[in-house]
Amino acid sequence: MTHHTRIYNLGLQSFLPLPLAARYHSAPDIVVRQGAVPRPPHQVLGDGSLFAATAEGAYVAWDGVGACLVRDGREVVVAQEGGDPTLLPLLILGPAMTLLLQQRGYTVLHGSVVAFEAGAVAFLGDSGAGKSTLAAALDGRGRKVVADDLTVVEFAGEQPYALPGPPQLRLLPDSVRALGYDPASIPIIHASMSKHGLGVAARSHGARVPLRQIYLLSEQRERVSAPLGAREAFLELARYYYLHPVALLQATGGEAQLLKCATLAERVPVRRLRRHPALAELGTLDQLIERQLASAGDCVEERRG
Repeated sequence: MTHHTRIYNLGLQSFLPLPLAARYHSAPDIVVRQGAVPRPPHQVLGDGSLFAATAEGAYVAWDGVGACLVRDGREVVVAQEGGDPTLLPLLILGPAMTLLLQQRGYTVLHGSVVAFEAGAVAFLGDSGAGKSTLAAALDGRGRKVVADDLTVVEFAGEQPYALPGPPQLRLLPDSVRALGYDPASIPIIHASMSKHGLGVAARSHGARVPLRQIYLLSEQRERVSAPLGAREAFLELARYYYLHPVALLQATGGEAQLLKCATLAERVPVRRLRRHPALAELGTLDQLIERQLASAGDCVEERRG
């Protein structure tokens, strides 16, 4: 049976169902099929994935789960390697999708995206910095989550847009409790994982959102910093480029990707935000972000000057 879905504004045709991707019927942009995927010499990425750049494409695998060969931003060849087959969709929608998006020229950063009236805001940070928790808290205040974990940026001319991801936030049990939920009432993403999947309202298929502001979640005394200079902003964005070993950058058009990070640093104000804000501060923080969104254009012109 063939499954047709849509994610990050791309149509997928897959041999197996991909959870959370919206159903969609049209000519596919991407084909996910079964096939042989020989294991080449590889390196281990920070998230534990096995990676290699080969003449045929980008190889990524999870030991005991499966392997994917990602080709030309259009095809993912998948081989199961025993173990639990229910983990395969997570491999496809995680590391393999990241590589495919980068091959297609999108900039992929480690962060969550929330839509405000004036545009989208990205929260970037290391694992455990509170990106998903903050996005969930703002969603609870009436904002809309655009994407979690992967901030996928597409440029239309000089304007960067954030693309919609799966309508789910990945939260640790402590975050679930802090948000006022009972962890027992929210399913875990997979039996092998500790994170829960909190569903959020899905955005419509074509709803890419102009990216107007980027916040870096970090340890600092002040709640939010002034906009970083373009050079410092670029270095920080490059640090949060998703899966960034040199070999991977070479396999996904690394020079062009880094140039896009530089363009993003010039076009969008980048600020530092104190990580793990108290829920009692959310109302004030929400209003502060709105005010800074309103002045985002002035910040860009000032930095250019």
